[in-house]
Amino acid sequence: MVSQRAKLLCLGLLFLVQSFSAFANLSSDYQCNPSFCKAPDCRCASTAIPGGLSASSIPQFVWITFDAPITDDNFKAILSVMGNAQNPNNCSAPATVFVSTQYSNYWNIERLASTNHHEIAIVGMERNTGKDTTYNTWSQQTTGARKAISQLAGVASSALLGHRAPGLVYNDAMFKVVKDNGLMYDSSILEPIGAGLSPSVQQQIWPYTLDYGAGQVCWTGVCPAASYAGMWQIPMWAYNKQDGSAVNTANVFEPVGTHDELLAMLKNQLVWRGQGNKAPMGLFLNEYWLSKPEYVRAAASFVAWAQEQGVWFVTGQQMISWVKNPVSNSAMVSDSRFACAAATCAKGSEVCDGCDNNNDGAVDEFLTTSCAYPGGYSFKMCGSCPAAYPTSTTYGSTSATGGNTNTGGNTNTGGNTNTGGNTNTGGNTNTGGNTKPDDNTNTDDDTGKTASGAASISLSAIPLVLAVLVPAAWLMK
Repeated sequence: MVSQRAKLLCLGLLFLVQSFSAFANLSSDYQCNPSFCKAPDCRCASTAIPGGLSASSIPQFVWITFDAPITDDNFKAILSVMGNAQNPNNCSAPATVFVSTQYSNYWNIERLASTNHHEIAIVGMERNTGKDTTYNTWSQQTTGARKAISQLAGVASSALLGHRAPGLVYNDAMFKVVKDNGLMYDSSILEPIGAGLSPSVQQQIWPYTLDYGAGQVCWTGVCPAASYAGMWQIPMWAYNKQDGSAVNTANVFEPVGTHDELLAMLKNQLVWRGQGNKAPMGLFLNEYWLSKPEYVRAAASFVAWAQEQGVWFVTGQQMISWVKNPVSNSAMVSDSRFACAAATCAKGSEVCDGCDNNNDGAVDEFLTTSCAYPGGYSFKMCGSCPAAYPTSTTYGSTSATGGNTNTGGNTNTGGNTNTGGNTNTGGNTNTGGNTKPDDNTNTDDDTGKTASGAASISLSAIPLVLAVLVPAAWLMK
């Protein structure tokens, strides 16, 4: 009689063959012709440096992103990571904050945008989407988050142009919602070495548009089935060892190690880029990172060290702007796209706008409102509390919003240009806080299609599957 172990092993090998066959069949799916796909509105997925510039002449970008509900603890961790970091033009270093609205403190979001000048981007509201989520549900999550952040945190909806799938699990319906709502970019697709168009740690792909579909292997979701012209995808570049293999992780962006080990790993990612095509480096920090003091210290140490190397910290919007119209490193200091953020804070008497208007060292003192709801939900904000806790049902819409509606607030698009808004001065004394959930990041699914162009799929996918199947089969009795 065939043992259970043998059965599982046979099934595993069959799955491996089918998976590899699928990868091979998909290797020609991504065909982008650079003769037709040209800057600034179209770009093929490629390791080619934008504008044909040389690696020695371009800036090295570091894109710091935070993906979490903006609870009080996460807010403090974000400030700790960024510290007093500056760009070579002596402007404060910006980051991109992908907000999950459930459990977020809206006053924290407003301060990150108004005082700290970070880009605010969208994850969703309840983080309950997946590969089978319908268009209407994605729409409610995206439009609901956009409306809530705009109305309750004072960030103009026209400035909310970035998106990331909860847990990096996505499908075609999600990409369609992002496009239909006029967002500039998504950043949900993992980019490991050797599986697609990034052949080595020194040569990795740059951001590209989805005119010809996804130029990557969709490991954690379902690739877009249609063309989404002009919509950008910023790859989530994986953390790697020098041989291209993934670092030791509990999850794809949750490395395991001490402060010194994590710092060394992050430094390597940046050094290797400088030896190649200088593709941007992503420092992707989720709630797992932010919940561990040692990891927060490691990220902060890296940011301080990276500043010493002369890198440019950018938002997602700024990065795409450069890829569309690249300039040399020497021209960056005088480029208005990377100038210091325009002053968004009115000076004088203190008003509730996320700023220290009277320069007394305190922000919005005695002016914020504490909002509490059944189920233990609470947050602070400037202005009057909504009647019900904001959810995708109460705030979301199944119709595209287009991104042109600004419902008020002091707004900064992330690192440079201020898009305006109206200051909200209402409120009562705040005493409340907020609660936060566990991060249920899911990065295990590998359904999707490959990116190739002129490249074929690497055989490195085989060890990944065997590493899971063989030990599992061995342990079965």
